[in-house]
Amino acid sequence: MRNQKSTAMFFSILPGAGHMYLGLQKQGIQIMALFFLTIFLNDWLHIGFFGIIIPIIWFYAMFDVREKAKSEIPPEDKDLDIITWLNSKSNSSQNTSKFLGIILIAVGCIALIDKIVFPILDTLISWNVRNYLQTGLVSLIFVALGIKLLLGSKKY
Repeated sequence: MRNQKSTAMFFSILPGAGHMYLGLQKQGIQIMALFFLTIFLNDWLHIGFFGIIIPIIWFYAMFDVREKAKSEIPPEDKDLDIITWLNSKSNSSQNTSKFLGIILIAVGCIALIDKIVFPILDTLISWNVRNYLQTGLVSLIFVALGIKLLLGSKKY
């Protein structure tokens, strides 16, 4: 048992591999896909937010493997909670779809602005003005989201 725990922890250096070693292929593939998708999006879109998610996935995978390896009862190979939430068919499914839609629109807009608008602006204006515009745009987005949250739901 001790050897299995040590080997699983060694494999968990790569998120998902430790789960696969323990026989949890579905969870291992999902964690690995989330990890590498996050790295891909971080590299392609150059959005720092995805860089924050990488260590969260990595540490989650390591501690989850540690807990499952020391458990006496063999763990069940089921979908991750986030995958279950995204695939839910309940009343909250519309909220899930709206939330996912807002995230996709936001990431798409940020990518368009960063990859198309700002390079065009670089040729027309100085880098100082570009930095001011970028900071101002992000600040306006935060202010708009804050106002939306404050005015959103009046249910108490």
